[in-house]
Amino acid sequence: MAQSVQDVARAYGFPEDRGDQYVCLMQGKPFILTGGLQYLMDQRWEDEYTVKAVLPTVEEYDLVRRMQGIGEQEGFVVFKGVVTVSDGKTFEDFGTASPRNMRGFVKFEDHGVHMASRRATNRAMRLACNVGLTSVDELDGSNGPTEDRKTTQVSMPSRVLPPVEEEDPQVVALKQKLSEAHADGYLTSTEHERAVAFISGAGVTEAMIRLTEERLDKKVDEVEKQAEVEGKQME
Repeated sequence: MAQSVQDVARAYGFPEDRGDQYVCLMQGKPFILTGGLQYLMDQRWEDEYTVKAVLPTVEEYDLVRRMQGIGEQEGFVVFKGVVTVSDGKTFEDFGTASPRNMRGFVKFEDHGVHMASRRATNRAMRLACNVGLTSVDELDGSNGPTEDRKTTQVSMPSRVLPPVEEEDPQVVALKQKLSEAHADGYLTSTEHERAVAFISGAGVTEAMIRLTEERLDKKVDEVEKQAEVEGKQME
């Protein structure tokens, strides 16, 4: 039986009625959103933690670049995510962005720095929470994750659920617009899911909303022009 977002939310202790703010399904596979990781951090560390993205040292950057087989002339961004919890313990991991791992709706030239930073902090939070779900930001746009680290799922202690902020009206309206474009055949299922995930959860900025709107308008225009050309060829 196919699982739903509510099923995944329930399994990981998220509020079921707001499950799409914490987790999502991409072609039937569950992924966690940034908002879900922040929720789990609050559950486990009770707000006594810090999360930041810092630039790596020259040596770290060069090591990560070489490990991923990236040439010196290729576009490549690296950040190190650092989570520090109440007892002083730290969790660190690197996040990267390049044209190789940003091949979908969100392009490297537009949001390479943002994506590398987000991947870094999300990976660090996954370590701090010991959660097995992969972050949706790891998807490269071709339905493949950019990393294959495996962690063990941990059962989170029950606790009174904190209040959940209402989703931004701009995001709600844009998600509706994306759904309509998908229903009308302008977006594939994968493009639709990836775009919705990009503007879901915490940390969505005006720039991210604007970029998604611009990408959608461009895609609609491309599909309509292609349909026009094919129509003329049929005449």
